[in-house]
Amino acid sequence: MLPLQSFYHCKLSVIFVLIGLLSFGSLATAKPSWKDDSSTEQPSKGSGKGGKKNQTQTPVSDITITEHPTSLSILDGDSALFTVYASSSDGQEINYQWFFNGTSIGGATTASYAIESSSLSDQGEYSVSLSTSDINKTTQASLSIEAAPEPVIAVEISLQPLSQAAYINESLTLNVSATGSGTISYQWRKNGTPLLGKTSSYLDFASLRLEDNAQYDVIISNEAGSVISNIASVTVNPLTTISLTWDTPSSRDDGSALSLDDIASYNIYLSYEGDNFEETISVPGTLKTVELSDMVRGNYQLAVATTDTSGVTGSRSETVEIIIN
Repeated sequence: MLPLQSFYHCKLSVIFVLIGLLSFGSLATAKPSWKDDSSTEQPSKGSGKGGKKNQTQTPVSDITITEHPTSLSILDGDSALFTVYASSSDGQEINYQWFFNGTSIGGATTASYAIESSSLSDQGEYSVSLSTSDINKTTQASLSIEAAPEPVIAVEISLQPLSQAAYINESLTLNVSATGSGTISYQWRKNGTPLLGKTSSYLDFASLRLEDNAQYDVIISNEAGSVISNIASVTVNPLTTISLTWDTPSSRDDGSALSLDDIASYNIYLSYEGDNFEETISVPGTLKTVELSDMVRGNYQLAVATTDTSGVTGSRSETVEIIIN
């Protein structure tokens, strides 16, 4: 039988050996599999230090342009409006900046850019930059500007046609004057009915007839509208008939007596003022009066002389002046 002390030491040795075996087993199970000669597994990249490359990335925001600005064609002085519609994928605020022919426009930092009153110098290319903290996109449109046409000035009559009177076969002209822009057109009317082909600023009557006796006006038009002139009356008078009477002379130029039976005819000398032509009208000696018809207006000079049965013509009477208005 062993002493108690020896048994105590033996028991301690056994416990120590067990502890050592347990420690050795723990070390063995902690050995990495890739260091085991029987394993072909390799460490994955990103494991351990320096493995951040395969970590999950935060999604990048995107901008979707749902409606691009529209190119415009306007007149000088008109307004213009460019608008872009867009949204970001993650709700980030979109920043805008408009450009004209590549140069940024001061203060143009919203989704729309307006020109209230354009000028020819505003013609060109307009673009807009849309950006968030992650992305930037650009879209553009063009602006074409045409020179505005000159303003149209309405017709205004400066000279109205005037009423006139004349005789048959005489000439007569109605005139009108008007101002206004663009092309001015005329249409003369007779008693309210348009006259075919009468589209000048005047209406000529080369040889008046009784049927020309009427009321006339003219419609004057341009791009702004039309106006109607005052009415001008044309009065056509029939040619005048005058009655000429004379006293029968009782003597010849030599002083000898001249009876009614001695008078073969009377010569009436008729001239028109300003005309060198003199007309001679022969009337039988039995008459002492005659009617002269178709007399146009003007100043006339008349004289009478007798021609006796022997063919001798006496002196003319005093000249009489007749005025026909």
